[in-house]
Amino acid sequence: MIRNDKEKSAAQRTLESLKASSPEDRFVQTLEKEIHDYEQWKKGDLSGFQREPISKLADLLIAARIAKGVSQRRLALKLGVHETQVSRDERNEYRGITIARALSILNALDVELGLIFLPKNRRLGALVNR
Repeated sequence: MIRNDKEKSAAQRTLESLKASSPEDRFVQTLEKEIHDYEQWKKGDLSGFQREPISKLADLLIAARIAKGVSQRRLALKLGVHETQVSRDERNEYRGITIARALSILNALDVELGLIFLPKNRRLGALVNR
């Protein structure tokens, strides 16, 4: 996942060299998607998360920060933690995050999280598409 402009630039350079040697490579497609997603988030577009399972919460937290135009430093100030904590959390994809912590991050970013509970045999996409 691309988390900032520096990572985007590095991904674009890698993509250019990979496309020259093996344009059909699966990694090329993955990088193209990551760059596209990052560009959407920079525009404030989080619509790609409307049908995602809770397992994508870490991606949503990072994307929400980017979409809101908030730096890791500013988010840290809003949360009352050191910038390195936010950087470490994002780098570790918020592994082990509690719901309370996720909600405090979303609140600091002025983003609301909605939940839908489904039986195991139901798919979220089928419910949302109704």
